[in-house]
Amino acid sequence: MSRFSGIALLVLVQTLAGCGSPSGPSSAVESLDGEWFGDIGEVYYVHPFLGGHGRVQLVQKGLDLAGTQISDSHQGTVAGTIGATGTVTFTVTNPSADLFPVTFTGAVVFRDAVVADFDRLAGTASGPYFVDKPWTLLRH
Repeated sequence: MSRFSGIALLVLVQTLAGCGSPSGPSSAVESLDGEWFGDIGEVYYVHPFLGGHGRVQLVQKGLDLAGTQISDSHQGTVAGTIGATGTVTFTVTNPSADLFPVTFTGAVVFRDAVVADFDRLAGTASGPYFVDKPWTLLRH
């Protein structure tokens, strides 16, 4: 093996070994930790029990999301994932309420792509009483 081939092989092995982070796979999204606020578009009129003002508390560990969802009238559990390209999907469950589960599918909206700064999730929500309703969440 020539010296050049050995160096190229070493670089390839180091590149493949460095995929993701030391703690696991990585994503375009650094951290969704925090409290997010936003109403699901027009859902209140479809099913009033959903409440008017929702809040989602998220904790991100690697590509996994966990947390709670609280609205005017109930509290749910949140579990989800972040795709390698930044797609965000989470589901809110609450066994005691017939309007759950509710699933959000969307992405972060960057304010400044250069520094990957974001404070908004935009996507859609689907549940037993609605499909693909707009849902935008703002981090406070």
